[in-house]
Amino acid sequence: MVYAEDARLMPSNVPMLAGRAGIQSFWQARFNQGLSHIEKTPIEIQMLGLTAIEMSRYVVTVGERKVQGKDILVWRQGTDGKWRIVADIWNNDHPL
Repeated sequence: MVYAEDARLMPSNVPMLAGRAGIQSFWQARFNQGLSHIEKTPIEIQMLGLTAIEMSRYVVTVGERKVQGKDILVWRQGTDGKWRIVADIWNNDHPL
């Protein structure tokens, strides 16, 4: 999984989720509801030692709809050398 064990997920209009298991459940529920594709376009990535901050635009396909928005991911490099997300926050450009 791309999320760290201690990751935080901060979606719009939903309480913050903490931990990999809760985040996995959140995304599985979205895929079960029709989310089929996430396309991300990075705008800027800042490296700060073992931490990286990624600002992106996204287009999410849910059924027949396409939802656009922006997000910020905070990545951390672990002792195993792998980069994992520790914070994920986004919001849509228009109300659903």
